[in-house]
Amino acid sequence: MTSLTHKFHALTKIIIAGILYAVGFGMIGIIHNFALFILSTVIWTIGEILVTTSFGVYISNNSPSNYRASFNAVGGLSWSIGGALGTSLAGKFIDSFGLNYIWSLTFIISAIATIVMYVVKILSVNEENRLKEDKCKEVKA
Repeated sequence: MTSLTHKFHALTKIIIAGILYAVGFGMIGIIHNFALFILSTVIWTIGEILVTTSFGVYISNNSPSNYRASFNAVGGLSWSIGGALGTSLAGKFIDSFGLNYIWSLTFIISAIATIVMYVVKILSVNEENRLKEDKCKEVKA
């Protein structure tokens, strides 16, 4: 996996992971074939691998060195809280609306999160470019 994506920006990998999450989890609610269920699992698992290998890289590259451990700890804590709340809220959602609708909701949440990450990437790249331009101006001056 990393040999295919090592040249990509960490946020690009997270965006691809979001798309894979949306497709992989979203298709669970509409498929009725075991082979497609296996395909769905492969798709969202690849997304999970991309997020897991890219999240820490992005945090490390975009946080001050003296705060990296703190940022990574908060990131890990947010994953844990999300896992705890997500399963509880999903259970309540399933009780209210049924099992098939949780996959539509997961698709929608994944798609929205992917769009947000795309916006973050655009802002991040613009900031990186601005900082490079400022350094070039400083060197020339």
